[in-house]
Amino acid sequence: MAEQSTRGGARPGAGRKPGQRAARPKEARQVTLRPELWQELDAAQAEQCLSRAAMFELMARLWLDSLQEGGGE
Repeated sequence: MAEQSTRGGARPGAGRKPGQRAARPKEARQVTLRPELWQELDAAQAEQCLSRAAMFELMARLWLDSLQEGGGE
């Protein structure tokens, strides 16, 4: 029998560590908007240095808060 090569294979410590998931699970959804509105959102997102998820979470929170204050549409 030939000797086992020590090259290749799994490396100790490689890969994702357990428990590195987000503190709050997220759910994927799709949103369809006019291209002009996407352009405005993309520009604002870049200006504010936000991720797409963070931008939508912020917009949703602000809108929901405005509804509680009686100022929603």
